[in-house]
Amino acid sequence: MTRMRLVLPATVLGLALCGSSPPAVSQTPLAPRNTDPRIIMAMALKAFDSGDTQTALQSLRPLGYAGNREVQYLLGQMLESAPGATRAFHTEAANWYLRAAVAGHVGAMNNLAALHVDGRGVPVDYTVARQWYERAAASGNVLSQYNLALLHGRGQGVPRDDRLMLTWLERAAKAGYDRAQAQLGRVILDGTGTEPNPAKAAEWFRLAADQGNAQAQYHLGALMQKGAGLARNLDESQVWLKRAADQGHALAAWELAVIYEMGLAVVSDAALAMMYYKRAAIAGHVPAIERLLQIYRNGGLGESADATAAQIWNDRLKAILTNKVTPPAR
Repeated sequence: MTRMRLVLPATVLGLALCGSSPPAVSQTPLAPRNTDPRIIMAMALKAFDSGDTQTALQSLRPLGYAGNREVQYLLGQMLESAPGATRAFHTEAANWYLRAAVAGHVGAMNNLAALHVDGRGVPVDYTVARQWYERAAASGNVLSQYNLALLHGRGQGVPRDDRLMLTWLERAAKAGYDRAQAQLGRVILDGTGTEPNPAKAAEWFRLAADQGNAQAQYHLGALMQKGAGLARNLDESQVWLKRAADQGHALAAWELAVIYEMGLAVVSDAALAMMYYKRAAIAGHVPAIERLLQIYRNGGLGESADATAAQIWNDRLKAILTNKVTPPAR
């Protein structure tokens, strides 16, 4: 689930529904009076960024106990994202998010819900997650609107409801959230809960692609390549596929590799084909691994047969096929 990122800021309901209480936290002295919280937060964030997590936390906890919800939220973010964070860290993060969420902080509501989805520091509880997402989503938080859409689409904590999934995706997408735009485009393209509409899907993909969303860039490039929903344009398709592939998108890398090997829309380029086959294969794309395995067994694309390289990719393929390694989602 998507969380708010750790930045300097401009469950009572959840845990009670589980029949439990917030984690016990020892009290510490309140923050000194007449101390500007913004200065303390800035200094804590600087310490955290330099790797001094304990100093950052110790400087913020008094303000958190004093009821500053922005500090409580920041504490949750630090504890959750600290290097080597343990379950105890996640539990304390949930506690601070809970305090801030009860005080009305929508980012804390979103992040607390995400912890309940993942079961990090708190029990997995989709019902509690849904309730916090609903509160934040109703306040206009686009991350919670997107996450709530996913719960409805997957039937987690609620009966599956594609109509509600579309409703929340559209809210977040219209607010400009790129992941919601990309997901909405995919839903419309597949015809999930609505009639398939490649042209409308392409509009959402373009909006997200312009914001740098790799998934949207891939789908926009793929639609241009096929001429589905918009005019066929192989040159522009290659541009979008490259942008996605350069961000690590496995399917985009695979499509580019095929384009460079076959000379589709561009002059054949064996070196570029190999580069993108390897990028896709490293990301776990099975057809790319199989193509590299073929190349290193028999030679091709400027490469001589190489038994050692072939064995490496063969082992990688076996690991994926036996579920030891999870391939990228399509």
